[in-house]
Amino acid sequence: MSTRTQYDQYDGDDVRLLAENAASTRAEVLPMPKCKAYKLKIQALLQATWDSGIACISFAALVFSFSAFFVKLMGHGVPVFQIVSFRSTTSFCVCAAYARATHITPLFGRRKHLKFLLSRGLFGAAAMTTYYFAIKLLPLADAVTLFFLNPAVTAVAAWLIMREPLGLRGVAGVVVSLCGLVLLTRPPFLFGSGDSSATTAAVSAAGGSAGSGALHGDGSLGVSAAGGAAEHAAAWDGARLLGTMFGLLSALLSAGAFISIRYVGKGEPALVLSVYFHVCAAASSAVPLAAGLPDRAVWPTGRQWGLLVGVAATSFWGQILVGRGFQLLHAARASAINLSQVVYSYILGLLFLHEGLTLYGGAGSVLIAAGAILSNLRPKKEAESGGREGGGAESSKELATVVLVREPGARVDAKQPRL
Repeated sequence: MSTRTQYDQYDGDDVRLLAENAASTRAEVLPMPKCKAYKLKIQALLQATWDSGIACISFAALVFSFSAFFVKLMGHGVPVFQIVSFRSTTSFCVCAAYARATHITPLFGRRKHLKFLLSRGLFGAAAMTTYYFAIKLLPLADAVTLFFLNPAVTAVAAWLIMREPLGLRGVAGVVVSLCGLVLLTRPPFLFGSGDSSATTAAVSAAGGSAGSGALHGDGSLGVSAAGGAAEHAAAWDGARLLGTMFGLLSALLSAGAFISIRYVGKGEPALVLSVYFHVCAAASSAVPLAAGLPDRAVWPTGRQWGLLVGVAATSFWGQILVGRGFQLLHAARASAINLSQVVYSYILGLLFLHEGLTLYGGAGSVLIAAGAILSNLRPKKEAESGGREGGGAESSKELATVVLVREPGARVDAKQPRL
């Protein structure tokens, strides 16, 4: 190997040191430290992942699935409002620290956008809270699938409120999503209380038990709607009915948050949008938590502390990855990959929560996923005129995400750090 080839393997001070050593009387070639080579390989791998929209969305879907899984594992041991409060407070502190480090001002946005920023925060906070209630009351995959009705709901809301064209694909997406909703929930007024065809097809990891869904604080498993006609009807009278309502509410409320974001547009950095979301969530959860509604706050056990930290960490990094992915990919393709959350949720539910899998539930999930993809598709001419969704991401030197993205109009006095 020539001296030139050896030098090409190094950079900076390493090249200078090798050159000086080669010119010395000892003429020894110093090998590159293995620890530095290892760090460079890790950095290159992280950079390649950060520059790949598919990789970012795929990891985001996995991370968000574990976030919901951690909420499910806490069961009734930690109140929902306490989970929301901890997650929001932690995320706000991170956002505030980042804004201070990079001199992004104003942190709470401009006064002309105040009403839409508040609506974004309130809708988002309510959507997250109802989503967590749905996770506690329903099988994990069902709750996640119901939440993914929001693309179809957002398309209809944008058509009604903002006069955005819905198109045939949008209409088809809404119809397909509604069909999936019916199959997933199997309302008794359509399927009848005596219908047991869906429940007899249930596959339970517990082996002949009535499935599960709710993992209580003491570790016991609740009963899901997968065990005969009587249990099917009873479930709709209790937890399943309430959980389904919370799941639908989370989809509706998240659509309200998305519409508010569209009204703000690029007038505010996404960091400001996230700040309002976390502040509103922390504030709205403080009152019922202090009043002990529906449950009093508890001092978490060591395991529960770990799960709370897991929820906060996975939620934060999930937002970062999904934001980066949507910058690099078209919205329709990114949304399709993001729907793998449903698959991950089914796997986690089957392996660790002993939740049953029904034919109706699987078919409903597929239809809702297809409806979400159709709702995100745009006509070819509109897509070409709008340009590539990720066109704003010029390089990986900018930390541009849903949480920390820097939009035009924001004051940034310091250079954004490289990932």
